[in-house]
Amino acid sequence: LGWVKEITGGYSLPQFLFHAALCCFAMARTSKDRKYISTARSCVKLLKTWAKKGCPNFPHNILLLEAEDKDLRKQRTKAASSYEKSIKVAKDLKRLQDEAIANEKYAAFQRRRGNMDAANVYLEESIRLYRRWGASKKVEQLLSMMQ
Repeated sequence: LGWVKEITGGYSLPQFLFHAALCCFAMARTSKDRKYISTARSCVKLLKTWAKKGCPNFPHNILLLEAEDKDLRKQRTKAASSYEKSIKVAKDLKRLQDEAIANEKYAAFQRRRGNMDAANVYLEESIRLYRRWGASKKVEQLLSMMQ
C-alpha cells in the first residue's frame, strides 16, 4: 500500500480501502495465501491512523473490518460483538449502505457458525436496507441465497 502515501486526499480513498480490505478478508477465507490477510490488515491500520487524526466518517467500517479479522483469528465472541457494534454505529450515523453491508457480513458469519435462524434475520435486514438504498440487483442476489 505504499502508493497510498502519494495520494494527498480524497473522500473516496477511505471507502476504497474499506472495500479492498473486505475483499481481501473474503479471499483469505478461500485461499491459503497470506498476502490477503496482510493487505487487509494494512488497510485497517491506515484507516485507524486516519480516524485517530480526526477523520470521523468511518468508525463503523473499522468495526466491521475488525469483526472480519477476529473471525479469521477464530475469536468468535469478539467478532460477533464487533459485527453488532458496526451495525449499531452505521445505523446511528444513518449510513444505510454500510448498515446493509454489516448486516450481510454478520449473516454470513452466523451461517458459517451454523446459526441459520440468526443468519436469516440479519440477511433479511440486509435485504430490507439494500432495497431502501435502491440496490435492486444486490437484493436479487441476496434473495437467491435465501432459497
